[in-house]
Amino acid sequence: MPTLLERDYNLKVIEPLDRRFIEYPHNRYDEINIFGKGRINGKEVYILGEVKSQLSKRHIDEFLKKIARIKKYNSWETFLILVTHMPVNPQVEKYAKELGIALYKSSQFR
Repeated sequence: MPTLLERDYNLKVIEPLDRRFIEYPHNRYDEINIFGKGRINGKEVYILGEVKSQLSKRHIDEFLKKIARIKKYNSWETFLILVTHMPVNPQVEKYAKELGIALYKSSQFR
């Protein structure tokens, strides 16, 4: 994935991508499937992503709600990414792109 992000978005991964739990006050947390740090044009960003077998608009909306919770407690500049394993409905792909979310299929990682 780091090679694709650099090629497609000029995003250099500077901290390995991993799965992570983001903790909040009152013993609450969210699981993030893709978490790491990167740099775009000298600006540091947090790379946050979700992986789904068959991506839907509902999954995208749920992901964005999770991102809103994260941003409520962290003032991070973010780069959002979705990864799916199955072919994506064209309307779902368009929806992700309109929202500025990078979208990859797992077959691209070969």
